[in-house]
Amino acid sequence: MTDNELDQLLNRWRAPAASSALRERVLERFPRRERRSFRRPLRWALPIAAALCILALATAQNGHSLENLANGVQRLCVRVDEFIGSMWAAHILSAVRNSHPKVYVDGQLLSETEYGGRGATMWVQVPGEGRYVIALHPVTLGGFALPAGRFRGRDLEFQASGRVVRMEWGQTLGFGAERPVYVMDIATLRRR
Repeated sequence: MTDNELDQLLNRWRAPAASSALRERVLERFPRRERRSFRRPLRWALPIAAALCILALATAQNGHSLENLANGVQRLCVRVDEFIGSMWAAHILSAVRNSHPKVYVDGQLLSETEYGGRGATMWVQVPGEGRYVIALHPVTLGGFALPAGRFRGRDLEFQASGRVVRMEWGQTLGFGAERPVYVMDIATLRRR
């Protein structure tokens, strides 16, 4: 029996209608949902406000201003953002490496291209051009690289040495988000 024959046979079969009590029996097996109110979160508002007032008074009396505290919180937020961004980039580039991408240079498929890497960076060896390090987050390359291309979920494209390098793979990665690609020549990295 072929797939088409099986599909035709299954399309002829009509499923019996569900009994009226089926929904009630299924819902009885799940726990009842509690109604949520805003009272519970609001009861924390007073202790949080009191703690913030005490913190403000303590920093003012120690000679430190709230500006220093705000700067510290801002630096913490930036570092957390950089950490999460580099973790996301490492996950995406790992998936790219494991998907065995096709590499095109100026529109021509190159079969002998090598690629690899680990963590939040990836390298691609372009024959006759050199080896380039690719990152999706600028902090990964020390913040010295400028955006040289785009990551679009199903492909990654960048320009290096006057040539356009494009990598393609089968599935959509990173929820299809479009992100800048940072590229550096390995020779540049070795000079540092």
